[in-house]
Amino acid sequence: MGLPTWGLAGATDSKVLDAQAGAEAAFHIMAQGLSGLNLIHDVGYMDMSMACGVEQLVLGDEIIGMAKRFLRGVEFAPNQIARGLLAEVGPGGEFLSQVHTFENFRRELWQPTIFTRNPIATWKAGGKKDTEQRIREKIRSIVESHQPDPLPGSVLDNLERIKATGEKRLTAR
Repeated sequence: MGLPTWGLAGATDSKVLDAQAGAEAAFHIMAQGLSGLNLIHDVGYMDMSMACGVEQLVLGDEIIGMAKRFLRGVEFAPNQIARGLLAEVGPGGEFLSQVHTFENFRRELWQPTIFTRNPIATWKAGGKKDTEQRIREKIRSIVESHQPDPLPGSVLDNLERIKATGEKRLTAR
């Protein structure tokens, strides 16, 4: 019917950001995604929804990105398959330097912002940071650098009008 559907996902009963928190959030997000729900509530909730953890919210965002790519599936359009290129490169050839790869890999490959995909030597050289440390760094970066787009003047004027009307009603005797 094309209507929005609402569900709960991305929460955990864990009290801290740990394996339980990640596993429960991932399972719930995937289950809701596979069910076709498109409005998800509770991402970031912890301890039986008694608290919202910013770290859990950022972890949930990472999991949602991964789930969205998974749920999109694999396309078998002629451009995706590139049979001509397969024949041209042939057995034992490589595809990394091909124009087709360059034009398509970003759409097909999900890139994490928190999870690591580096070799162990690179991970060690980067300080051996675990997932929680990388999440906290991302939160710090967002807090220090995020600049929201300002609301248009017409929206601000409307909000001010609503506020003034509400204040009059609340203070009237």
